Amino acid sequence: MKLFRADVADIASFISKRDINGLIAALKDNEKDIRWMAAGGLGELLAGEAVEPLIDLLSDRDPDVRWKAAESLGSIGDPRATEALIHLLGDPDETARLQALWALGKIRDRRATRPIVLCLSDGDQEIKTAAIWALGSLVTAVRLQHYERDCSTGARESEPKPRSPWKRAGGNPATQEKKEFLRLPKEIGRRFRATAGN
Repeated sequence: MKLFRADVADIASFISKRDINGLIAALKDNEKDIRWMAAGGLGELLAGEAVEPLIDLLSDRDPDVRWKAAESLGSIGDPRATEALIHLLGDPDETARLQALWALGKIRDRRATRPIVLCLSDGDQEIKTAAIWALGSLVTAVRLQHYERDCSTGARESEPKPRSPWKRAGGNPATQEKKEFLRLPKEIGRRFRATAGN
């Protein structure tokens, strides 16, 4: 089987022509710089069809390629990348972890909430800052969803609100998850205060 070989000019051409297949093929190039540029091009083009190949690239042997793949997945914003990006939070490379946090904040998938909270205990201040931003992005997304739901149902502030199903005991499989989400502000504050002096 013939290995794919590309150069900088090829990558520039693929991007200008929006050749997604060419960029995806370049992700398997032997040169790390070519893989890095191809990943960046796919993120620049917001290529949704490249999500799975970019997820595979999160396991690349080169840390620069890994973080570039994470950055591009964040730009694309597809929640299919959430689990792989959560796994990248444990990467030994600081920049890879940082880009994973930014990407998760852009994707705004609530499955990432708890892993992001755990990053508040990281010894690096930049990681903590990125985690705070990502959590803020998740909270904003949830509030926006509630606002859009209220608008679509015609709910008004002056109307009496029905008792929240969150407060009922049982009957809602998501109740525990919602309770955990509501406890987040206290946990975030506790973790950040505990590590602020590090």
